Amino acid sequence: GDLGFEGLTLWLLPEEPAPPVQGPLIEMEPIEFRTLQDAEMRISIRRSPTVGGGFRLTLNKRHGYWAIVDEEVEWVS
Repeated sequence: GDLGFEGLTLWLLPEEPAPPVQGPLIEMEPIEFRTLQDAEMRISIRRSPTVGGGFRLTLNKRHGYWAIVDEEVEWVS
């Protein structure tokens, strides 16, 4: 699907190698389902693989909606 960024969106499996990246990098870990209505998802968003900086989100599915339950900021050093 389209994530709202200009440019190509590639969906890769965990072991699949990624081509060289230009622009924002969004990584999503496999979703952990406890039940169909109870699940957890982690997403990491970085400005670029070389510059760094970004954030990690942890989302839980509650009552049919995904809610952000944790956010970690990754500062550029």
